[in-house]
Amino acid sequence: MFHNKETIHVKNVDLNVSSLSTMKAFYENILGLTLVKSEDKKVAYQIGDSDHTITLIEVEGASPEGHRAAGLFHIAILLPDRQSLSDFILHIHQKGVRFGASDHHVSEAVYLNDPDGNGYEVYRDRGDHDWIWNEDKVYMITEQLDINGVVSEHSDAGWQGLPDGSVFGHLHLKTHNVAESLPFYIEEIGLEIATDYPGAMFMSDKKYHHHIAINAWQSNAPRENNETTLGLRHVDVHHPAVENKDLVSPDGIHFTLSNK
Repeated sequence: MFHNKETIHVKNVDLNVSSLSTMKAFYENILGLTLVKSEDKKVAYQIGDSDHTITLIEVEGASPEGHRAAGLFHIAILLPDRQSLSDFILHIHQKGVRFGASDHHVSEAVYLNDPDGNGYEVYRDRGDHDWIWNEDKVYMITEQLDINGVVSEHSDAGWQGLPDGSVFGHLHLKTHNVAESLPFYIEEIGLEIATDYPGAMFMSDKKYHHHIAINAWQSNAPRENNETTLGLRHVDVHHPAVENKDLVSPDGIHFTLSNK
């Protein structure tokens, strides 16, 4: 419903990485993504059985992303149900992966980083009939996740990689300035404000809790060179009303909108 062909949503990101060989174990064995394309210095991973992907590009000698620069905050992978989240939590715990966990009322989530420090959220949504909307803003919080409650719902088989029904849930970005960047996402991409936090804005289509979020909690400078800096390189957005359009955000982040 919130990630179908009639809805504006992120369908791929390109990341510049320091080493594909180092990343392989994390993306395949930890996140459970499926390798669908491999070229010299470039690989693409499929999210579940969706047409959503994460593309990694090895850039030799790439500069680290500046702490204060705009760019990636986290990529969020949406699982189909609570049992899948339970299996994933037990899986990463058994692998010795460090992670955080939160209850956002609309969702339950865990957070972890890849070897280059790119942030990932893996989450499951509560039913949208349980979300609370007040004057066109959805109620979201950050509270401690009931880990015991979640893991009690694990399957007998355990984690077998990303299950069918998994999708690219949302993209959370660092911006140099929320007020200056917001019009781009509303007017150029076509999203609507779903809710706001101090220093952050959450935007969506079709009343999802958010497809893209931006925050200035750490950042105050535009994105550095997208081709030679580690981290976010490019974002592909599915837009049902746009055949093909390239855009650059006020933060210097490159987007392509397409209905393909």
